Amino acid sequence: MVLLFWCGSDACGFISGDAAGDTLEIRKLGVLAEKRRQGIAGQLLRDLLARHPSCRRCLVDVAAGNLPAQAFYQKHGFCQIARRKNYYATGDDALVLEKILCTVWQKAKSPYAKKFPVS
Repeated sequence: MVLLFWCGSDACGFISGDAAGDTLEIRKLGVLAEKRRQGIAGQLLRDLLARHPSCRRCLVDVAAGNLPAQAFYQKHGFCQIARRKNYYATGDDALVLEKILCTVWQKAKSPYAKKFPVS
């Protein structure tokens, strides 16, 4: 699924994700540079989550060096649950971030969750 955010007649942001079972995985999230820090990414994330009410958790991979993305997802309730060594073609690691969506699961929390900041 791909959702677009419109600024007038132009798309200025998008999010893509897929649900598999009870897990929603975010594939990509992007906002035009001149439109960043205006809440567009947060709105796109909320809209994607709202379209998958049966999902219990949401996962996303973020480059270990992408501190702005890590801060964004932390602000929206994601925690690191794993690290994928040399995940990207550049040799960079990926951090696997998780947000628990179901209230029952929120009480339990993931046993793998680590607190930010991530090293």
